Amino acid sequence: MPEFDHFRIAAPWYDKIIYKRNFDLLIELAKLPSSGHLLDIGGGTGRVAKSLEGVMDHIEVVDISLGMLRISKEKKIMFSLRIWA
Repeated sequence: MPEFDHFRIAAPWYDKIIYKRNFDLLIELAKLPSSGHLLDIGGGTGRVAKSLEGVMDHIEVVDISLGMLRISKEKKIMFSLRIWA
């Protein structure tokens, strides 16, 4: 577990202060299939994963910050916590 999880502190405001992206362009550039599973590594609050709902069958968000994953969980996105030593 990290010594200090600064993302835990930022998590409640993260989606409000981070610049809104054009996720349609992301879908096009990534050439995502119209179905399947997507693993969003370092997905934080699930902001990007939430925008891909309906594009993929299953999206799982993985992040080291429990605070960020709590926000992701509130968005009803499948999530995991990965602790790196």
